[in-house]
Amino acid sequence: MMVEIDVAVAPGRRARKKERTRHEIYRTAMELFAQRDYDGVTVEDICAGADVAKATFFAHFENKAALIQAFHEELTEEISGALASHKGTAEAALEIIIRHLAAAGQSNGPVLKKMYREFMAQPELHSKAQDANRSLIQLVVTFIEKGQAAGEFRADVPAGLAAVSLLATWGSVTASWVESVESDPREDYFAVFDLLLKGIRQR
Repeated sequence: MMVEIDVAVAPGRRARKKERTRHEIYRTAMELFAQRDYDGVTVEDICAGADVAKATFFAHFENKAALIQAFHEELTEEISGALASHKGTAEAALEIIIRHLAAAGQSNGPVLKKMYREFMAQPELHSKAQDANRSLIQLVVTFIEKGQAAGEFRADVPAGLAAVSLLATWGSVTASWVESVESDPREDYFAVFDLLLKGIRQR
């Protein structure tokens, strides 16, 4: 008797399992960082907590600092969920995005500072962080385009350029925050947002 193999389902299951493992590693790491501080947690600690082998950890992340990629991915998912049923203006949607970015920095401040500092010292990881940010850029582009279609925003400003400008400046503010001894980046995030809106609002 011939056995049919569902080749479409098997890769999907593998991908879902891989994503669950990646998520579990990340969640375990963040919980340990909150309990012991970033410097007090090793890759071995994370593997023990997530019940995975070190080889599995390194299949997902190059090192501890590379966990910032998963932080960006989860943040994008959270923002996407918050905007899934958004019925307000495009400007209000962009403000929601900025509020989530600011809140994420505030709630995870001490850990993120150390993680970002270590991450930025490893240029080979930067391209992967850019990959993780692509979905967030596309989300911003979507709402800028909606604002342009509705007449809220200027149509002569490329949506992609506006989105990249906003998120690149957010990244610069975050980098400055990482290097400062004591600071709160939230005001700077909203100052950047205000500057962007002044540039793209329909006059």
